[in-house]
Amino acid sequence: MQIARSLHRIGSPIVNSYLIVDSGGVTIIDAGLPGYWKLLAAELAVIGKTLNDVRALVLTHPPCSSTARSRSANRRCSHSSLTIARRQRRTG
Repeated sequence: MQIARSLHRIGSPIVNSYLIVDSGGVTIIDAGLPGYWKLLAAELAVIGKTLNDVRALVLTHPPCSSTARSRSANRRCSHSSLTIARRQRRTG
């Protein structure tokens, strides 16, 4: 679902993945759940893209169960790089 120019969302009300689309390809923010692969493929098709157009995958909140899925997603997207955000220390 397109939510803004060049920004698409897939997922549920609780767990989301975002696609940022620009002239360089697609960046996926968070890998979501395993069942989201069909949603991802469908959304990419709607915008005229495939997994080969994915250039980056960014995981925003490790460690979590989606870290392994992100690595799996990165392997499926043969032209992509994987970025995992550092865990922030809570203070106070």
